[in-house]
Amino acid sequence: MMKLLIFQFLLLCNIKMVVLKRELMYDNEIYALFENLFLNYNRMFRPNYYGKPVEVLVDASILSFSKVDASKMIYTADMFLRQRWNDYRLRHNMSEKLTLIVGTNYPSDIIWTPDTVFINSVNGLLHSVTVNNNKLDIHPNGDVFWGTRVTVSPACDLDLQDYPKDVQKCTFSMKSYSLSSRHISYKWMKDPGIFIPKMPMAQFKLIKYSTERYVIGDATSNFTQLYSEFRLKRLAGFAIFHIFIPTTSIVITSWISMWLPLSASAARIGLSGTAMVTIANIWMIIDNQLPAVNYLKKIDVYLIFSLVNIVLTMLEYAVVLNISVIAERFRKKKVKRKYSRNDRRLTTNIELEQIRQSSEMKNIQWGHKRKKQCDRNIEKENVRKLAQKIEMKNAKIARKIEMTAQVFIPLTFIIFNIFYWVFYMKSDEIGEIQTADVY
Repeated sequence: MMKLLIFQFLLLCNIKMVVLKRELMYDNEIYALFENLFLNYNRMFRPNYYGKPVEVLVDASILSFSKVDASKMIYTADMFLRQRWNDYRLRHNMSEKLTLIVGTNYPSDIIWTPDTVFINSVNGLLHSVTVNNNKLDIHPNGDVFWGTRVTVSPACDLDLQDYPKDVQKCTFSMKSYSLSSRHISYKWMKDPGIFIPKMPMAQFKLIKYSTERYVIGDATSNFTQLYSEFRLKRLAGFAIFHIFIPTTSIVITSWISMWLPLSASAARIGLSGTAMVTIANIWMIIDNQLPAVNYLKKIDVYLIFSLVNIVLTMLEYAVVLNISVIAERFRKKKVKRKYSRNDRRLTTNIELEQIRQSSEMKNIQWGHKRKKQCDRNIEKENVRKLAQKIEMKNAKIARKIEMTAQVFIPLTFIIFNIFYWVFYMKSDEIGEIQTADVY
């Protein structure tokens, strides 16, 4: 029994030693293969330099559109970028691909790689947490796969005329920085070559995207270029809740001044003035978030008409107040003139009567004084009635203007909103149904 146990123990030890030797042999073979593979390898030159151009197949997975910065006219995309090409100098006899861990280095430090650049990128980042995010595979037939994670911020020429219901066309383009189409040819791996999962965005929705391949020329040579276009539709929810609803509420609040009495000048002017200042502040905040452009945006049209509506409210009060003041001055002047004229007429009649009948006037002086006093009382009563009539007419005119403004000013704003939302803000829906590519 003891001999059997010893035999089994020795057998297991021998098997383990054989496995370790085989693993060590495989590792040594890989080490030797790696050394021989790069023994005479020159990473400065592309494979088959005098032959056909190297065909580089490209595809990408967009992880997110993290930001569309309207003020700087750029957008930021985080993606996995993958490139494939064949380098006959890297052929080997292993039964599977070689996956190299580049660590803190880059694949270009080890082998020849395409010098791919994003033409319209303003900023860029190669991720390096926890190590440089690169995957490098070398297949037995010399096919090379290079995958890396990059964040780029390409320029995007935003057209803000339809803001806040605008559809933006943003692009990015890739090409070789130094090698012309004589040496390198880029192609999309498949159509469309860009893979985008359904992902939520804060202010935009991806409605369509496409890819193209071009051959472009400059002063020195021709270059192959890969082009990708994204259609981003702005979501209007933010603008509705933070711009349109507050602005509409402010305009409606300014209408309250038309129901206040004419004597409440401070309340009327203060209410309309505060409304104008508030809308101006909203407008300033919007402009600070957008680039300075030399055309009118749809949001500008709404804010301008809102300000005009408030100005109409203030003008209505100014007109009514001036009519009241002018009518009051006219009434006082009319009363004063009529009183003076009647007084002079009565005085002249009395003097003539005294000259013509001086003797009789002495006898009936007391009677004439009574008559004069009665005439004065009658004239004062007539003047009072005239003043009341002028005042009533003035109040009627002011009330008529107020009632007209109370209907006309809100009605114009309502009609404007109907036209604005039904016709003016109707977005172009062409292409929005083509979202099957987005997955």
